[in-house]
Amino acid sequence: MRSLDISFIEQSLDLKNDELVVLGGRPGMGKTLFVLSLLNNSSKKACYISLCESSEEIAFKEDKMNISPDNKKYKSTCLNRPSLIELLELIVSQKENFDYFVIDDMSGLSENVNPLFCKNKNYQFV
Repeated sequence: MRSLDISFIEQSLDLKNDELVVLGGRPGMGKTLFVLSLLNNSSKKACYISLCESSEEIAFKEDKMNISPDNKKYKSTCLNRPSLIELLELIVSQKENFDYFVIDDMSGLSENVNPLFCKNKNYQFV
């Protein structure tokens, strides 16, 4: 898979601190692959947080995109169905180390957080 030139995305988004961008789409549309490519081609420091996939599943996707652990430009971490508080605590504890955070699949938050992010919906969020 070719790498994605994201300079136009970074320039057009012109993200500021404390802004939120939501990327949504049906399951299997390539949201995660898009974001991993975006992060690996970014000049900013990013932390990718997966709420549903294991580190092995993420490593498989990175391998598919020819992103080796040696040339990976972002940090990834996997949380297994955290509460919203646990997720926020992680972000707050690491906020000085990264320019931005990407949270993949909000349906991975523990139950009763928000019905908008339920798996039985016909879309998911990155």
